[in-house]
Amino acid sequence: MPARDLRQLVEEHGGAYRDRVYPPLRTLELFIGQALSADDACQDAVARNLSERTARGVRQCSLSTGPYCKARQRLPLDLIVRLQRTLAERLERSQPAGWRWHGRSVKLLDGTTVSMPDTPANQQAFPQSRSQQAGLGFPLARLVAIVSLGHAAVLDWAMGPCRGDDTSEQALLRTLLGALNRGDVVLADGYHCTYWTLAMLKARGVDALMHQHVHRGCDFRRVGVHLLAYTLVRAVMAQAASLGGVLARSLSFKRAAQLLNAYHQQLRHSAGGRASLMIAHVLGALAALPLPWRPYRVEPRAVKRRPKPHRLLTVPRPLARLQILAQRSFAKVAP
Repeated sequence: MPARDLRQLVEEHGGAYRDRVYPPLRTLELFIGQALSADDACQDAVARNLSERTARGVRQCSLSTGPYCKARQRLPLDLIVRLQRTLAERLERSQPAGWRWHGRSVKLLDGTTVSMPDTPANQQAFPQSRSQQAGLGFPLARLVAIVSLGHAAVLDWAMGPCRGDDTSEQALLRTLLGALNRGDVVLADGYHCTYWTLAMLKARGVDALMHQHVHRGCDFRRVGVHLLAYTLVRAVMAQAASLGGVLARSLSFKRAAQLLNAYHQQLRHSAGGRASLMIAHVLGALAALPLPWRPYRVEPRAVKRRPKPHRLLTVPRPLARLQILAQRSFAKVAP
């Protein structure tokens, strides 16, 4: 990155500073070296700084780690994040065509959790797991990142606590949509295979490839037919409510569907005036099916019947049947 761009970013995010032993860019350089070093101690970073100053003939500095650690604490997180995203964006724009898939940029989406230092501030921002007693666990943070498949750099990332409102991977993903462009292809695990995630990506012109959860159906025609049937019942209810002078929303959908099912076969075999008379009876009956008023009906959000201790189905049912048949065949031929 050109030095001019670096200085501009420091001015935007770093504010005013004193150019002494550890100015922002020098501190960041040592910090990066410390992160990549096998010995990630602050003392090693301070020693490297002293050796480089000696080699350049610059006034020597103290080997104390205190000034360096304070300079690290003064580094704005916004500056570090902006630098990382700027570098990733430049890599993304400059990657060769051969690194793309059919001319499209492929981006990986994944999340993980990390343990934080056990400090009161971290416990407040990133609470520990409820399975651990207070004071015996470490704060947990959730990370979600978008990574380029072409050059493997992290394009953007988000962090949040592991529990609480809007702390799931999908909630963090919503803050990262700016890293996805029209025409991209996203690869993710089955956790993100939800309607809302697919709808958000589709709205941005982004295609997605994920594992389909074995318990989730993917035939949207069947979902569409259910909605069509629901709308047809509501249309008949609206007609009945209009004729009966009542509000359509005050009628019971369940009772209306039961009545229509009861009259279904009779209406199919009726014609002419008899059918018209029967339809009038149905509409009149529908208008007299209000929602029951039950102000004191409350139920606990708990189940009484215990589930059976069966194993969970982890493969599609046809494949599970084939596996059972294969086991039976093996048992017949085994000595």
